[in-house]
Amino acid sequence: MNFANSIFKFIDIEDQYNLNNLKNNEVLCKFFNSFNDPYEGHFGIETKWPSAYKDFKKLKDLITRLDPENAAVNAASVSSMKAYIKLNAHMTELAHSITYKTTETYRVCSFTRRWNHILMWSHYSKGGSGAVLIFDKDLIVDGDDFHEIDSTIDLTASKPVLDWVKYKHDVPIINSVDMFEAYVTKSDALIEKMNMELFNKCILTKSSIWRYEQETRLVFKLHDSIGQNPVMYKYPNSAIKGVIVGNRCSDEGYIGLAESLDDDVNIYLAEQQKSRYKYSISGIYAARDIKSGKVSIKKELR
Repeated sequence: MNFANSIFKFIDIEDQYNLNNLKNNEVLCKFFNSFNDPYEGHFGIETKWPSAYKDFKKLKDLITRLDPENAAVNAASVSSMKAYIKLNAHMTELAHSITYKTTETYRVCSFTRRWNHILMWSHYSKGGSGAVLIFDKDLIVDGDDFHEIDSTIDLTASKPVLDWVKYKHDVPIINSVDMFEAYVTKSDALIEKMNMELFNKCILTKSSIWRYEQETRLVFKLHDSIGQNPVMYKYPNSAIKGVIVGNRCSDEGYIGLAESLDDDVNIYLAEQQKSRYKYSISGIYAARDIKSGKVSIKKELR
């Protein structure tokens, strides 16, 4: 089955919370450190100044930009520049502080570009008893309703974007000197460059061990300060294209799922292939036919 222009989200449909979110066209978006990967958002920091010997002019120009009023003293010689570097040894701590302060405003919801991977069904859909939501990847970013859980107060945020997670063998490294320059000079161009680097390295980078997930993330930046609290994002009703239901789903699960969907949304039935370790689609039904009882759950969905 070809689900063109789609992204997918595995859910446990025995959890009424997930069905309520589906009824409300909402997904839960978290601060990235709240995910199950213990290395989520992990990064290293290096303090890499230009060499006072090999890159004398480059270092002198950098120190001049950082502290123009005292450049005549701080950048006068190799020894004075070394003294300046030693005086600013706190940059690693500053880089950590800036990174967490910047990334704390982002909220993330995880999707995948594959629906038929066995491990995904096992880990995120209770061993095949749950379902996979199918979203149009162009329409899902068109929502503009954000709020905290159990709150009716609207939050403001940037327009959501979708981006692929990059899988790496090595931990991403952030240069604290570059960050320090952006922080001190308040250059819009450098701050934008720094924010993009943090976005890519902290929010869109994971260990290569997770590559099988083929994760796509929906990300937005909050304009309101709410700490690390999760946020509900309401997507357009037209963004949901269908649902794939696992072969171990209960009769009650099928019915509860159908009742959470609009009548014309298709429900696809996943089936384990007998000769391969792979799922395929064995049937397609409109949600209305399951709600009305037109489709016999026991006879046709098993």
